[in-house]
Amino acid sequence: MTPKEAVCQVFEKVNTGGVSLTVFELLTATFAADDFALRDDWAEREKLLAEHHVLGSFRSTDFLQIISLLATYHRRALHLENHPGDDRAPATSCKRRDVLRLTVNDYQSWADTVTDALPKVVRFLHAERVFKESDLPYPTQLVPLTAIFVILGDRAESHGVAEMLRRWYWCGVFGEMYGTSTETRFANDLQDVVSWVKNGADEPRTIRESQLQAGRLVRLQTRNSAAYKGLYALQMKRGGRDFRTGNTIDLHAYLDDAIDIHHIFPQDWCRANGVQRWIMNSIVNKTAIDSRTNRRIGGSAPSVYVERLQKNEKIPPEELDAILSSHDIDPIALRADDFEEFFTKRLERLIKQVESATGKAVTRSQDGFDSPFARTDSSGDAEGIVAVAKAGESRIVEFKSTALKNLRTGERDSQMEWAIVKTLAGFMNGNGGSLLVGVADDGTLLGIEQDFAMLGKKQDSDGWELWLTDRISSSLGKVAAADLRTTICEIEDHTIARIDVGPAAAPVFATTIKGEKRQAFFVRVNNSTQELSGQEAHDYQRRRWPS
Repeated sequence: MTPKEAVCQVFEKVNTGGVSLTVFELLTATFAADDFALRDDWAEREKLLAEHHVLGSFRSTDFLQIISLLATYHRRALHLENHPGDDRAPATSCKRRDVLRLTVNDYQSWADTVTDALPKVVRFLHAERVFKESDLPYPTQLVPLTAIFVILGDRAESHGVAEMLRRWYWCGVFGEMYGTSTETRFANDLQDVVSWVKNGADEPRTIRESQLQAGRLVRLQTRNSAAYKGLYALQMKRGGRDFRTGNTIDLHAYLDDAIDIHHIFPQDWCRANGVQRWIMNSIVNKTAIDSRTNRRIGGSAPSVYVERLQKNEKIPPEELDAILSSHDIDPIALRADDFEEFFTKRLERLIKQVESATGKAVTRSQDGFDSPFARTDSSGDAEGIVAVAKAGESRIVEFKSTALKNLRTGERDSQMEWAIVKTLAGFMNGNGGSLLVGVADDGTLLGIEQDFAMLGKKQDSDGWELWLTDRISSSLGKVAAADLRTTICEIEDHTIARIDVGPAAAPVFATTIKGEKRQAFFVRVNNSTQELSGQEAHDYQRRRWPS
């Protein structure tokens, strides 16, 4: 036992109040022996951190754990530098005994650096649309995240590294990795993530071990779950717009408009229509809505409150549809009060959100029916396509007769392919949307069969879907391709393809030829897709993805 541990033991024994002492209280006593007032030092730092809403649950013990991680990480690195490959190198740790072994010199060496890093961590969280303490999926995850920011320094905020950190962060959230036994994971995270970023090592254990089942997602109902809070944040990050103002939800809109998570199909409507409680309260039936709009919604049927919003807020129907789509809500199903169709469609979009954020597939049920309303045949998909075709083109819906064949020349035409790419990029850079291929501009069903002869060996719907995935991967990137949900159905003797995409979490650029340096930025303007460049593109991106 070290002298410091002996002092701590004595201090605990003379604590006659019977209250378990924290490591902060014990270190306060031992640091006092070295004439250092830990409590006063922390009080000053706490004042600096108090201005950040998201750090409301950050405590002195968290601060000490971060310092312990950094001090032990540094000692381990120095040891291995002098003794490469030594399996007896001191461990990186923030367990209680290691925090109690901190010296005043350890504290003073790292305290300012940690304090300076925390506002950078706050910026990272705000970019992920985590704005306040109650919405922070795992307060404990701040410990390894801050330590990682300290070690990586300015690199942590560079584009490529920030993307890596986001993936690690969301894998931890949706894998629900920080519920128990966190100290060991904290140490692993610091070592794994830093090595991954700096040396190109294997993916961190938190990424490799992360797993979310679709059935679990459906049953997320309250803020008690980190994954529930995570989906709430992702819905805003991907471009969910304020129902009333139409603005993308950033920190100012979030606070000024009292944004919170509310039911899409109101509870009163659900009870009156026999929707089970656990389904009614699922995250699938909730999104970020401002308090004023939520009062306007009340307990009304969606078909009623949508009309009310249009009238009271002077929102054109097509614009409100775009706002709904930005929340991955199917406007047709919502306006028809079709809860089952709405729920099934939105579940698929939320699954895509998780997969995009984590870079990992969500585990699906063996029968493939994760929605409680999923049908055993494709009739639901076919009905949905017919409904979209009847509703006509809009800001979030477009029809294409073919994807490969030019019907005038009878030949394969790269411009037809490029039109598909542009439309999907425009949807992603806007509110999301649905592209029907094999449908004429007037909604007449034509089918994609004419494209099949333009394919390689696999001249059928499977081959067509493979072509689509490859084309989008090469033109928009693998992340964009992973966000596609392609449904192919036989309707009235025609094969129709429906491609659904959600709003993107970051700008999506299109390249005409694989490897071409020039990138184009497309947006939806009313019912058409247009390219923006220069200042126009810059201004649009700042509005669409506010920092």
